Amino acid sequence: MSYMEIYNEEINDLLAPEHRKLQIHESLERGIYVAGLREGIVASPEQVLDLMEFGESHRHIGETNMNLYSSRSHTIFRMIIESWDKSEDEDIGSSVDAVRVSVLNLVDLAGSERAAKTGAEGVRLKEGSHINKSLMTLGTVIKKLSEGAESQGGHVPYRDSKLTRILQPALGGNSNTAINMQYHTCTDIDKFLNLSLEPTVTERVDSQNH
Repeated sequence: MSYMEIYNEEINDLLAPEHRKLQIHESLERGIYVAGLREGIVASPEQVLDLMEFGESHRHIGETNMNLYSSRSHTIFRMIIESWDKSEDEDIGSSVDAVRVSVLNLVDLAGSERAAKTGAEGVRLKEGSHINKSLMTLGTVIKKLSEGAESQGGHVPYRDSKLTRILQPALGGNSNTAINMQYHTCTDIDKFLNLSLEPTVTERVDSQNH
């Protein structure tokens, strides 16, 4: 498992805080990956929770007019799950282990912001700008996928943000995606309506095109 944050378009390792400004690479063997990212082996739910708590303590958090504890970064908690199924091979007369590998990405997105309401300036304004840009890119990618751009050979702008580039294998291909949205009140009606419309787009994404 691994745990990373994307802060101001820079990738930081939350399980190894000294590993900062990591780079995205791609190879035939590994596909898209973050070089230098720590990957730990866990064998129990308790170990998972301990590492998650450790990583969360190193995440960028700040205060705005809207939230006392505002996430200033997106985080990706990734688990690679391996399972073995034994089956009898009649040709060799013994059992064979079939390995099944699944990848689970738990993504916590920082909320979109309006500087006029958050009172952001300086560092907070810069953070909010990066957050909004990456969320906009994610929305564009989802829209393109829902329109069948990838299956039709069209351009999907995965590379326009670190978030969508890292999540490219999870958004396309034979993956399944679910979105949970959390909001405090309905007073910010514009934001509420925009978020509420997201699932209607993601339901149309065809993830069986490879």
